[in-house]
Amino acid sequence: MFRHLAAVLSLFAASVLAYLLSAAAEACCPAPRLGVHLVNADQSVIILWDAANKTQHFIRRASFKGDADDFGFLIPSPTQPELSESGNETFPYLHDLTKPEVIDMPRSLGVGCGCSSAAPRQHTGAPGLAWVKVLEEKVVAGFHAAVLETDSSAALVKWLKDNGYAYSPEIEA
Repeated sequence: MFRHLAAVLSLFAASVLAYLLSAAAEACCPAPRLGVHLVNADQSVIILWDAANKTQHFIRRASFKGDADDFGFLIPSPTQPELSESGNETFPYLHDLTKPEVIDMPRSLGVGCGCSSAAPRQHTGAPGLAWVKVLEEKVVAGFHAAVLETDSSAALVKWLKDNGYAYSPEIEA
């Protein structure tokens, strides 16, 4: 049992390290339709690095609260992702395996969104040539999903606006 636990913890630690050492990406965030309130209420993410195939697996379980029946969620990635549905069995297992010891301590008041990097990438295209390309559209877990490619936050904001999604200076940043 201990060897199994050590192997899983080593895999988890290696996955976290691979993620931390990967290229910087901007923040991920929900993009609801205009005038609709929506927040990412809860999420769990498992990130695995397959060194042999140089593939990162990003498995996400999330819940959202708000008035939206239709919304987008932006997750920057260095290459085109392959979207598919996954089961939930691993999340409770890893939660129990990695749950921290509970220690009561005073908490500082801080604000953060939890999915960002300190070093934003710069737009590399020529001014006026901003673009958004739809790489793939499919239904995943009952939701319509679209994979977009762009190197311009301004073009992404324009695409969101043109397609009826909320946009803001925070999303553009």
